[in-house]
Amino acid sequence: MNALISTVGSIMNLIAVLLLIMYVFAIMGYYFFGPEETESQAALLTANKWSSLDKCMYTLWTFVTADGWVDTQNELDDRGMAYSRYFTVLFIFLGNFIFANMFIGVHVGNRVERIALTVFVAQLEIER
Repeated sequence: MNALISTVGSIMNLIAVLLLIMYVFAIMGYYFFGPEETESQAALLTANKWSSLDKCMYTLWTFVTADGWVDTQNELDDRGMAYSRYFTVLFIFLGNFIFANMFIGVHVGNRVERIALTVFVAQLEIER
């Protein structure tokens, strides 16, 4: 339990980094894929996922979790935004890396550090 508590600070830092990256990509997504005045009604419905910052953040969360991102990418492809694939791949790589790998790595690293500290303290007590 102590290892989990000692991990909270590091996990909060990772969440802050993830939110910062999501914020930057949300602003980019709004300007790249948001609604344009000249688009048709069907395109405006697709652009609805990118029409405000909160919707952009939610759409990017689907990219981070890799749940439903294919539908969003297909909609962008249907709108003729071929460069959106680079945006999507880059964000999924960064988001999944931070969310999955770094999250687990920080937790395991802190747990190992805590166990090593406990073993060290036990050895000191045995030497006394």
